[in-house]
Amino acid sequence: MNGTPQIDPATLLICWVDPQSADAVSTSPELHDTPAYFQGEIHSLAGRPARGRLWISSELPDIDIGAAFEDPQTSPATIDLVSQRGGIVIRPEDRAQLSRFGIITDQKLNFKG
Repeated sequence: MNGTPQIDPATLLICWVDPQSADAVSTSPELHDTPAYFQGEIHSLAGRPARGRLWISSELPDIDIGAAFEDPQTSPATIDLVSQRGGIVIRPEDRAQLSRFGIITDQKLNFKG
């Protein structure tokens, strides 16, 4: 191991960013105050079609949220909302700082504010 603490994939959250915001944020000075992994994923998302896709930093474990889109408990309005955005997987401790950039959900698409 390289001394990096293990991250429990189940604790990871998603920051759903609309494509226009991603373009604006990618060149904004306020991005410099965010974690480096988020900066990299915003730059990757900017200018690309989002369509409910996930952007996951190589620093974080992979997750699969496909089941949330198939779950009858998931609101169709929520699915529609996130399907128009790109999801950047974030650490739970970064939620408060990154919530200004998008809508935060857990992996079951429950809003986490």
